[in-house]
Amino acid sequence: MKAINYIKKALGVAALCFGVYSCTSDFEKINTDPNNVSSETLTNISPLLTQVQRHAFVEARYNTWRGNLIFGGRLAEQFSFSFSGTWFGNGAGFRYDNTAWNDAAWDTPFAEVSAPLAELLKLTTEGGRLENNCGNAVVKVIKGFFYQRMTDIFGAVPYVEGGLGGIPKFENQQEVYTMIMQDLSSAITTLKSCNGIIDAIADGDMVYAGDSQKWLAAANTLLLRMALRSKEANGGNQAIIDEALQGPFIASSADNFQIAQDPSNNDPVFNGYYDIWHTFQGCCGNAASWVVSETLVESFKANNDPRLFGFATPVDGGTAGVWGDYSGAKVAAKAAYAASRTFESFSKPNERMWNDESFAFVTMTYAESELLQAEAKYTTNLGEAQGHFENAIRANGQEWDADSAAVDMYIANEASAQLSVTPAVALQQIGLNRWYSAYTNGYESWAVMRRFDLNIFPDKRYTANNDWADTTGGVNNQMGKRLNYSQATKSQNPDAVQYAIGVQGADAYSTSLWWDVN
Repeated sequence: MKAINYIKKALGVAALCFGVYSCTSDFEKINTDPNNVSSETLTNISPLLTQVQRHAFVEARYNTWRGNLIFGGRLAEQFSFSFSGTWFGNGAGFRYDNTAWNDAAWDTPFAEVSAPLAELLKLTTEGGRLENNCGNAVVKVIKGFFYQRMTDIFGAVPYVEGGLGGIPKFENQQEVYTMIMQDLSSAITTLKSCNGIIDAIADGDMVYAGDSQKWLAAANTLLLRMALRSKEANGGNQAIIDEALQGPFIASSADNFQIAQDPSNNDPVFNGYYDIWHTFQGCCGNAASWVVSETLVESFKANNDPRLFGFATPVDGGTAGVWGDYSGAKVAAKAAYAASRTFESFSKPNERMWNDESFAFVTMTYAESELLQAEAKYTTNLGEAQGHFENAIRANGQEWDADSAAVDMYIANEASAQLSVTPAVALQQIGLNRWYSAYTNGYESWAVMRRFDLNIFPDKRYTANNDWADTTGGVNNQMGKRLNYSQATKSQNPDAVQYAIGVQGADAYSTSLWWDVN
């Protein structure tokens, strides 16, 4: 009960924090009610850890809907709203004219995560009131996951001063990546000496219940993700890649970095995709629902890849496992296209995504772990890389309920399941499967699309005679490279925003991030 009270009170404080302005001091005086818990009276870090993880890895409805689906999932071409009756058809998310959606992707995460995260680091560090070496290492890993996502959405962010109070400086993305990877290396070294369950965090850890070795594997897998993503911009990162290849890695789907939803949660806005899909059915039919994209469906069909039958459902009246009964919608199509097509005429995502109240928010998967190793080993040991590649395909199929025998047959018979000896082709194969491995994690699948420049992405530039919406005021339906800083941050921290513009380019959706050099 104390944890619940603390989280509710902390949320109230977080709601008052705009942009990146931390409320760290407020966590030291959250309340004087002896029935609640403040930072000063915490006897363990579990309540605060739960608060941080809840908001770092499971966003509330508004951000899940706009950020992860409309921006991330659609910019990555995995989901579509191009059917009659939708609220979010046409150029939504591609015109970039809805500042409320954009701003929420910055303001809400920083307001709800940065200050309590900074407080956790302060409490657990050497000399801190709740000093705990292993717990502090886990908090560093959480910080790494959170800020990797935020910098991959915006570019420059306040990694050093975020959450500490006052007006924070920003670091450019190269600096942020360097600092995160350094902190991950430090955390990995510490976690290697932490055996079993870390008692200090076990009760509040929604990801791994305090299991130090699972956190170690997640930290190392994240280190390899970041080293590979930035290698083209950062001189190859070979020393970091070699360090990460020593392992361990996320080694099974059971150890995916994810947080399951709690159907008993009294706050429905935290019940994820299920809540978005079903809450508005009574008033508005399928207005809030979504379908899989044409790009997703056709990418599977082109390779005779049976994972399609796990990722998606057949169209209404269709038969499961029949290729012709799966159809995806165009993304950011003209209103006329959507008006002439019904919700029922398109395939939906796997039913678990929208009809399972406990469906987990996925941050990193075992399939991704295997693909990262495949990429890292490709140039030195193609045979070993192929083994990791096949492991990833099987794991990804199992995670989405694809028939295992059909997946094995696919691996045995299809060229797309065998890594090409041509590096550019092999990178497309690995990138495509990385894209699959991040399914439902729109932010990450979008980052994968940008880094690999996947060739499945259609040319959607508007003309009067094609199907694409007129979004020439944005980036003309081409995949966005980043989101803009929020209006509150531009107003309250103009120096940091101007610094970011100076080092990375215009505050525009068409500005590429530092690592996006392909």
